Amino acid sequence: MDRPIDDISLTGAVTTQVSFQPDPKPPPDATCPPGTCNDLDGDGYGSPADPLCRAGDALDCAPGDVTVHPGAVEVCDGVDNNCDGRVDDIDPDLGAVCGAGERGECRLGVLVCAGGALVCEGSVDPLPEVCDGLDNDCDGNVDEGIPGVGTRCGVSDIGACQTGVVRCADGELVCAGRIDPAPEVCDGIDNDCDGVADDLVFGQSTSFSPASINVNSMGSTFSISTQLTNTCTGLPGDDWRLGTVHISRVETPSLGSIVLPEPRLDPGCDSATQDGIWEDRPSRGVSGNGVITFRFNQPSDGRCDTADGNRQDLIAILAGAVDREIATVCYAGIYAGDLRVEDCAMVEIRSRGTR
Repeated sequence: MDRPIDDISLTGAVTTQVSFQPDPKPPPDATCPPGTCNDLDGDGYGSPADPLCRAGDALDCAPGDVTVHPGAVEVCDGVDNNCDGRVDDIDPDLGAVCGAGERGECRLGVLVCAGGALVCEGSVDPLPEVCDGLDNDCDGNVDEGIPGVGTRCGVSDIGACQTGVVRCADGELVCAGRIDPAPEVCDGIDNDCDGVADDLVFGQSTSFSPASINVNSMGSTFSISTQLTNTCTGLPGDDWRLGTVHISRVETPSLGSIVLPEPRLDPGCDSATQDGIWEDRPSRGVSGNGVITFRFNQPSDGRCDTADGNRQDLIAILAGAVDREIATVCYAGIYAGDLRVEDCAMVEIRSRGTR
């Protein structure tokens, strides 16, 4: 029958009893001898909260951080790394030179500790190159590789006009070689670059219909007739090249000069008010001898996206005029896209009766 090993007696002078016991438990912190100040994070320095720590011991100011303890290297991180009661005071990198260099507009700086981080104070770093006579990107070259340089610029190559090329000159972007439209003159050249040379026109023999306006009448239409004449050739101008015209000015001895606004004809202007008087261009008439008749016959609807205005709108302006005084009524329009044409006609004002 088997017996436990500690019950076996050995024959001889000495009788020995053998037993096995478990190893003793290690102290709470194996880095510190028992009965001494407890090191919670294993950095060799005791915790101020441990009652076994003596007043003269070098105590850990951050018991839970192994990198923070007396004698640690202070760095710029917003922490008192060496437990001397001061934060970020002796980072070894403070005062070191920093930055991209001293070429062009770049400048070196000095490392300072700000907000818990090392900052390069006073440095100027490279920037994208622009046309300003400076080496912005600090590569030793001035005004090179600028976007847009070398592209075409200008209005057109029609007539006397000429497009140019974008260049950087003296620190500014310029359109080198560009020739823009100029006022048309009688020289056989298309100065205003609209595709036609010497297309100067003016209105003449302008008349108003009816010959008199009674401010008490209920009539709805008036018209102005004129003949466009080419200044250079003396030939009639082209009606189709004259845009929609409007009444630009009304003047009488008693009322003085009244300038009318140039109305907008803009689909996106729904909130604006139409104050001007425009012709009804589809009703414009052109005679065989080049006389153009502008008809104003559309009642005002207050909308700025419609061309309107008729005799009643003109009567509203002339309502305070003296009976039988002569009014000057002027029209204006744009010919060939850029030439303003303006001329005036006379009309008698009647303020009595209803004729």
